[in-house]
Amino acid sequence: MTGSGGTGPNQVQARAWVSVVNASTDIHMGTGNGGSTTNDVSSTTTGTWEQLITSNGGAPFNEIIFYADRCSAEFYVGFAEVIVPEPSASILPAFGLMATALFSCRR
Repeated sequence: MTGSGGTGPNQVQARAWVSVVNASTDIHMGTGNGGSTTNDVSSTTTGTWEQLITSNGGAPFNEIIFYADRCSAEFYVGFAEVIVPEPSASILPAFGLMATALFSCRR
């Protein structure tokens, strides 16, 4: 999955299910900005499905990659998604705490 270099959201969370069939090395998932995308998280299992979750390592986000260090690896990516947080999502927890404090003080 790739987009235009230099554009995209500054913060995302990427999730993917991977299954390593045969590998003499780890399988990596990276998120970031075009050609500067590097490894953010690596698989640790073989022969089973594993969920990889990471925040983007480079900004802005416009690319997610899956790769192995050696060509002899066989792996599958069953599902991948990128979640872009809502702009107000970081404000809601603070509002919830403030509202709780106000209700507590009025009683």
